[in-house]
Formats: sequence, C-alpha cells, structure tokens
Amino acid sequence: MEQRRPIKILIVHHCLSLGGGTKSAYDLVNSISTIHNVTLATPGEIDSEGYIKRLFDKAISPKPVTLSHYSAGPNLIKSAILYVCSRVYKHKWLDFFKNQSADIIILNSIVMSPLIPIIKKLGFKVVLFIRETMKGSKRNLFNRYLKHLLEKADLVTFLTKYDQDQWNLRNDTMVFPDIADLGSPQNQADSKLSHKVLYFGGLSKSKGIHLLIKAFQNIETNSVELLVLGNMDKPRGNILIRFLKHPIDIIHLDRIYKQAMSMRNVKIIGLQRDIKKWLLMSDIVIFPVSAVHQARPVYEAGWAYKTVIVPDFMNFKDIVIDRLNGRTFKQNDWRDLARTIDDLYRSTDLIRELGRVNHKFYEEEHSPLVGKQKMSELLEYIFSS
Repeated sequence: MEQRRPIKILIVHHCLSLGGGTKSAYDLVNSISTIHNVTLATPGEIDSEGYIKRLFDKAISPKPVTLSHYSAGPNLIKSAILYVCSRVYKHKWLDFFKNQSADIIILNSIVMSPLIPIIKKLGFKVVLFIRETMKGSKRNLFNRYLKHLLEKADLVTFLTKYDQDQWNLRNDTMVFPDIADLGSPQNQADSKLSHKVLYFGGLSKSKGIHLLIKAFQNIETNSVELLVLGNMDKPRGNILIRFLKHPIDIIHLDRIYKQAMSMRNVKIIGLQRDIKKWLLMSDIVIFPVSAVHQARPVYEAGWAYKTVIVPDFMNFKDIVIDRLNGRTFKQNDWRDLARTIDDLYRSTDLIRELGRVNHKFYEEEHSPLVGKQKMSELLEYIFSS
C-alpha cells in the first residue's frame, strides 16, 4: 500500500478497567504507533492509581470521552448501548468526532456499535473490533439490532473464525486475533515443574472461581498449589442492592471467598500489574469460565510456553485443541475439571509438550509481529476499497 505520510488513526476504547479489552487496546496501539500517527480516546478520568495512564502514555495521547461501561455480559452491553444512544450522549460524541482529523476511526468493542452511524455521517472510515462473543441466539431481537449496527461499518473484525461465522454479516469482515505483547518469550518448556497452577479471574463467577475452588477441594494430586490472581475483594455495599444487581454475590461469593482463604492448596495473590513472573513460575494456566468469554489468558500462557485448561465451549475450538496445545473439560463441571488437572499431573511430559505447542500457536496467531501484519492488511484493505 503506497502512502505519502503516516495514517492518522483514532482508536476509541470504552473503559478503564484493567481487563482483557484494555490490555488488547494497549497491544493494538503498540503494534502500530511506530508506523502511524495513533491517538487513543479513553473514557473519563484515569484510574486512581494511575496505572492505565502510565500504561498508555508510552505511545499515545488520550482524549477525554465519556463512555465507561464495561462489556463482559449481555445485560451490561444492553445498558451501555442504551446509555450511548441517549440524546445528550449522541450530541457529545458528535461534537467529539467533529474535532478529529483522523483518516480512520477504530472502535475497540461491540459496546460502541451505536457510534458507527454517527461516525459514518461525518464521513470517516470506521472499523469495529469485536472483542466479545455473541450472547444467546443470533436471532434474538437484541442481536438482530446489533447486527443492523455492525453492518454499517466499513469493516468488522472478530477474534476467531467461529465468531465471524456466528455473526455472518453482509458487510466486509476479517479475523484479527487478539495480540498479547509481553516482551521476549522465555522458554521454560524443559524446566522442572513447579506444581503451581495459575488462575487470573479473581472473585468472579463468570470467570469460574466457584468451579475451580470446588475442583481443588477434590483433586487427588495433593502437591499442586493454585495461585489466584485478580480482584479478590469481597462484595461490598448495601446487601439488598447487591442482591438485586447480582444475586450470585449474596448466594455464593462470600462463601467461596472464605473457602479459598482457608484452603492449604490455594494461595491468594490478588491484583497484579505484571503477570509475567506468575506465568513463568506456573505449570498450567486454567481459564474455567462458566460462560463464553474472551480467551486472552490462553495466549498469555502460550507466550510463556505454558499449557492451558479451558471449558469445551465452541467459541474456544479454534484456540485450544484438546491434547494438542491444552486440555478441555466439560463446561460448568467441576468434577471433570478436577479429573483433567489430575490427568495432566500424571503425565508431566504431556504438560511440557502441550506448552511447547501452545507457544507455537502464540507465535503464529497472537504475537506482536502478527498484530503488525494484520493491521497492515486491514489498512491496505480499507484504503484500497
């Protein structure tokens, strides 16, 4: 693609929580900021600890915009879309985009799909990165509404071919795998096993903490220790409001927290800014989500030559192939999860071999080099069509 100057790219990110979407935005910016003129628009004020600000100040100039809803589940997505579509919000976004001089605008979440017609009306090229998986039937009213919005974009990207096929959009689409930029990989495939298993999801039912704790209460391999990273703060606030908003908090999470704190084979680490050392000291990464979710921990494990255990959701079938780069267990089945952990530790050579293959998957699909190549393909396609 011939170009006389760097392309001006505005990436609009929807939240400041330190989750997979924010990390993906950071890695996306890093993959192209040395080649093109990149600005990242982030919502509201920077977090109190200043972590996100330090993270993004490396390569970008954040702009204050006011979309801050997180998109982990269908109810939150619906709330965010209603919020974005309000009249006052629409005018704020119109004013914001009118003052931009970008050649292309990238929206970093399906939550931001209501912005597509606004951006197109102003004459910008717009690409939407879908980092979420489809919730429910593709024929339900909500998904049909989303599809109507998505088909207005110049291009829509998906994390996997499976997600691309699920949406089956009529406009242009491509698979753009998530990128995990953790620096130069350290090959520990042949090192002595530590008998430590790593989990990233904190005290979250959707991330599968309840399944994992139950599995570790029943595994036969006594020498294995579970390292729990992520937010482990106990649910706070008015008990009635908590129950109305998230009934599972009141029913399960307090009990799960107490169980985890009392178990000898569970070590609570909490939120960590740098996950690399925890990846490197572990044998296996477990991603036991109870509902389909972005599978970033799989790629991060691959960077560190580690294997993974994930549920057998169809959304993961392109990412983890059972007994090739990881193991799968029956979704929402803690007994099968416990058996899978035990089976792996009965065959330590298999743990190492699966880790080697998972690293190969990472290099071929999720490395920074792949990100740069995919972005080059995307820009060439957009500006040649």
